[in-house]
Amino acid sequence: MRAITTMTAIVVHDEEAPFRELKRRLAKLGIASLELRTFVEAKYFLKRLHGSALIFTDITLPDGNWADVVEAAQNATPPCPVIVVSRFVDLHLYLEALQKGAADFVVAPFRTNDLQSVIHSAMMKLADAREPASTASGGVAVGGAGIILAENHVAASTEVSHAEAEAQPSVASGR
Repeated sequence: MRAITTMTAIVVHDEEAPFRELKRRLAKLGIASLELRTFVEAKYFLKRLHGSALIFTDITLPDGNWADVVEAAQNATPPCPVIVVSRFVDLHLYLEALQKGAADFVVAPFRTNDLQSVIHSAMMKLADAREPASTASGGVAVGGAGIILAENHVAASTEVSHAEAEAQPSVASGR
């Protein structure tokens, strides 16, 4: 009785490296990814999200940083796990990210097996946090690779352009 659904990974970054490799590894795991370039786009997207998504975010963005994305994801309905992506090892940043609610912290280069474990762990934390609600909705789905997937992913109408995100008054973060 294992339902298989599609999970979407939201990748928030404004630089190609190391995210090109991350997207390639996600595709290898059968996970579609949607790119957003700014915190404003991510915040706008999260307000219109139907169900859960997994978020990967760069440590710096043109209009914010990883902490802004984590906070917005925690305030989303339902909350979404965020994995912070860095190009370098920084123990202080790693600990701070976990303390502020990030599901994990990864450093490029990515190995598919390691990435699969990180994703599985992040989705298990989400499932644990939503346990009472998930039993009523039929539980979380498990993909063929053993990755826990979100049961209701991104609605088709949530594609965002930067110009559209800036036009929304409810998105203004005051930054």
